[in-house]
Amino acid sequence: MTLNWDWTGWALWSTSHFWSVTLTVLIIVGILEVFREAQPLLLPVWQRWSAHVFLTILIQLCLNPLRAISGHALAAWATSHQIGLFSLTSLPLGIRCILGILLLDLIHYASHFLYHHSSWLWSFHSIHHNDEDFDWSTGYRFHISESLVTLMIESIGVLIIGLPPESILLFVLLISIQNLVSHADFILPTPLARWLDCIWISPNLHRLHHSDQIPHQQSNYGILLSLWDRLFGTLTPATPSTLVSIRVGLTETHPHPINNPLRLLALPFLRHSHPDPNPDQRPYPQPDSQTS
Repeated sequence: MTLNWDWTGWALWSTSHFWSVTLTVLIIVGILEVFREAQPLLLPVWQRWSAHVFLTILIQLCLNPLRAISGHALAAWATSHQIGLFSLTSLPLGIRCILGILLLDLIHYASHFLYHHSSWLWSFHSIHHNDEDFDWSTGYRFHISESLVTLMIESIGVLIIGLPPESILLFVLLISIQNLVSHADFILPTPLARWLDCIWISPNLHRLHHSDQIPHQQSNYGILLSLWDRLFGTLTPATPSTLVSIRVGLTETHPHPINNPLRLLALPFLRHSHPDPNPDQRPYPQPDSQTS
C-alpha cells in the first residue's frame, strides 16, 4: 500500500458496494456456522432473528435522519472548514486515512469500555450481551439508545480530530464486515487464531467477551484491532478449553431469556433490571486462573 493509493476512489467504491460486500460476507459466515458450528444454539432461531431484525430496522429508521450531520457528512464539513487536529498538519491523505481508521477504532474501543464500566450505559449495552446464543445476528442486537450514544461519541471524535471523509466510509465497511465475522458461531483453529489474535479481534476473542463470566466480559473490548486491548491491558487470550466450556449471555437472564423486542427496548428503564457491571472490582479486572 502506497500513499498514491486511490483513497477517494476506494472510499466511494466501499459505499457503492457496501451491501453486496456485506451480503457476500454474510453468506460465507453462514456457511462456516453450518459446517464449523462452535456451540449448538439453545433457542429457536426465529425468536432471536425476528427480534434482531426489528431492532436493526428501528435503529436504521432513527439514525438515517442524522446521517446529514454525522459520519461522512460531518467529516466532509469539518475538512472543508479546516476544523480538527488534522487540519493543523500537512500529512498526505493516505496517512490521514490510515490514522483516521486507527483513531476511529480507538474511539470505539474507549466507548465499549465505558459501556461496561458505567451502570447507566451498561443498562443499554446489556441488551447486546443478554443474548443466550451467539451467532452473526447477535451483531445486530443493540438498543437504539446505545446506537445514538455511539454516534454522538464518534461525531465528537470526528470534529476534534478532523478525520478525512474517506476514512469514515472505509471504516463503516470494515465495521460492517467485522460485525458479522466477530459474532460468527464458529471457532478458528488454534494455530490460525494464535497468529490472527495478535492483530485482530477474532471470533474467538469476541466470543470470550460474550461469556457470562464478568472477568471475561470486562476484557477484549476491541472492535477491529486487538492492539488497544494489548496496549491498555484488557486482553484475555481465548484458549480452546475455555471457548468450549463458556456459556454466553448474562447469568441474571439465563432462567428467563428475553427476545421480545419491545421488552428489550423497555428493559433498561425497568428498575433493578441490570446490576452494576463492575461491583467492587478494579478498573481493569483480570480473570483468575480458573476462568482463563
